[in-house]
Amino acid sequence: MINYEYPPVGGGTAKACEKVIEHLVERDVEIHVLTSSPSSYSSSDTEGLKVERLNVYKDEENVWRFAEVFWFILKASYRTRKLAKKQDFDLVHAWTGFPCGLVARTVDRPYIVSLRGGDVPGFDERFNLFYPFLKPLIKNIWKNAEMLVPNSSGLKELAQQTMQTEMRVIPNGVDTRKFYGKKDYGFENGLRLVTVARLTEMKKVSDMIKAVSTLEDVQLDIIGTGKLEDELKEQVKDFGIESRVDFKGYIENEGLPSHLTEADVFVLPSLNEGMSNATLEAMASGLPIIITDVGGSDELVDGNGFIVEKENPQSISEAIKNYFDEPGLLERHGRRSREIVESRNWEAISDKFYKTYMKFKA
Repeated sequence: MINYEYPPVGGGTAKACEKVIEHLVERDVEIHVLTSSPSSYSSSDTEGLKVERLNVYKDEENVWRFAEVFWFILKASYRTRKLAKKQDFDLVHAWTGFPCGLVARTVDRPYIVSLRGGDVPGFDERFNLFYPFLKPLIKNIWKNAEMLVPNSSGLKELAQQTMQTEMRVIPNGVDTRKFYGKKDYGFENGLRLVTVARLTEMKKVSDMIKAVSTLEDVQLDIIGTGKLEDELKEQVKDFGIESRVDFKGYIENEGLPSHLTEADVFVLPSLNEGMSNATLEAMASGLPIIITDVGGSDELVDGNGFIVEKENPQSISEAIKNYFDEPGLLERHGRRSREIVESRNWEAISDKFYKTYMKFKA
């Protein structure tokens, strides 16, 4: 497997890769992971799994710069070709079309590509200047792949605008044992919102802050860090709502379940998403969800929350007001969230990958 992000480096793609590997190793699949290191080269070797972390001279653990991507492509391509000469791999799995798919393309082995979001042209406005230049390369990577695996139907539709080809959707999963449903849906002391996100322009946490500033009896917990943290804190101060907004910082995955069940509603006003791990974890925790009309949102909202307009804080406010106006709605939506994700546990998702891999077993 090739993934430029793997815990502790990275976000949703890193977590998804780690969880899939965890269950595949239990099924006697031998896996060698090439990823990046937050510092110097290192490797670890456990039964069925070897992880090599390549030094790409990172400045910050969860921020990527072009020079780091370049070093990853260079070092991972060299290492993958070397490994392919020494070991008889059945398949290479690239956990993004770019840069990981490019690494897989350099090796004489069948490969599949997981499409995750920003690696699909048109997904991320920040990369609009680069997509026209990358698109011919991306199409070549996709054309030579044995299979493309987007993580939502919405992402599949977007990818097919670049190239019409067969794709198999395998969504993100969630640990339904670790993230457990709420028992108490009362909010006599006010409604507590929560978001879990990198504090970047893509996640639009600023829209959530604006929405909260227009409402009474609403608290907001922001879990995550990022380059916009200071700017968002200043925004909270300008609105005079410091007592109602709590920046929790980065919280290890082990500590997330208790924080989620303390909240009442999960909100994620992103400009775009493939399939949000954070949203799935909130659903498994029994939270209603309020998410923007992007990517795979229509695959997640089904009687368990609201889809709101992008870049529209008022739309978020109106959705939140529903829980004050209709007694019992919070519990109905929360229990429905949990019901939806029961079939999306990581065992089931990993089984889909396992069946895909078995098609290529020598």
